[in-house]
Amino acid sequence: MQVSFLPLLLLAGPATAVLRGTGDQKLMTDMRPDVVRKLLSSVEQKWIHTRAMVMSNITDMEEAYVEMEKSCIKVSTAVIAGSEGQKDRVSEYMQDVCSADSAHDQFDLCTGFASGIGAVMTDDSEYNRDSLQLSQFCRKFWDSAVTNAAQAEAKQRAEEAEKERIAKEEAEKKEREEKEREEKEAQKEAAAKAAQEAEEAAKVKASEAAEAAKAAELAKANVNQTSSQTKETTTDVEPEQVNSTVVQPSSNEQETNSTSTATSANSPTNSSSAVAAAPEQKSNSTEIAKTEVKSNSTEIAKTAVKNATTAIKK
Repeated sequence: MQVSFLPLLLLAGPATAVLRGTGDQKLMTDMRPDVVRKLLSSVEQKWIHTRAMVMSNITDMEEAYVEMEKSCIKVSTAVIAGSEGQKDRVSEYMQDVCSADSAHDQFDLCTGFASGIGAVMTDDSEYNRDSLQLSQFCRKFWDSAVTNAAQAEAKQRAEEAEKERIAKEEAEKKEREEKEREEKEAQKEAAAKAAQEAEEAAKVKASEAAEAAKAAELAKANVNQTSSQTKETTTDVEPEQVNSTVVQPSSNEQETNSTSTATSANSPTNSSSAVAAAPEQKSNSTEIAKTEVKSNSTEIAKTAVKNATTAIKK
């Protein structure tokens, strides 16, 4: 349904004020239902947002309503004037507006706005056009349809926020679990690596200990062998040295003995002295040989023990 453009030209000021910020000034000369529908949808969303801010104690109730009432009266007046104040034409036109392009607002504010205007209009076209008071309609529309829509929208937003919160918590929980799993895996790998290193170190120490024990056994065997050889050397050398000392006198001793023998042959006294001195000489030679052999054996044994001890310490 098309309405007259002349009344809208007369209301250019209010219509322009209504459309300020919408980016569409066509309501002054173009009352096509789709244009008005976009305008009405825009201001209704603003009303809902403002009412929600009031409910959240962000905006003062009366200040918010004063602003809503201004735009509500301007849009209503433009629609009534465009229909020349005729109630039936307003009703038919608003049906076209609310169904334009098959548009359907979420909270049915368009149809509520249309029925609200029809409820306050009279059958007097002139009165409707010139004297109709729309403040009562706007207040009622604010307290009922706009408030209900704001509550519904707030509930919907709260549900969406809750869903987002739950999704965020689940994502954070999953991230924490993944992080904990990675940390446990890292700790497990570190423990396994440490155990492997400890095992390898123990093997190395065990090998070193075995080598040390083997070296000690070898050194001990060398000491025992050296001691045995020393004893054998001492036992074998002592009689031989004693015998050689007794049997092999020096050439001077031989000459002396020969002289003594010759003298003794001529002198009975010398013969007796030589016989008496022979046992004493033999005894002295034996003692000297024993002392030398014992001294040499002791030195050999000390040296062997010292070498064995050094080998064990290494």
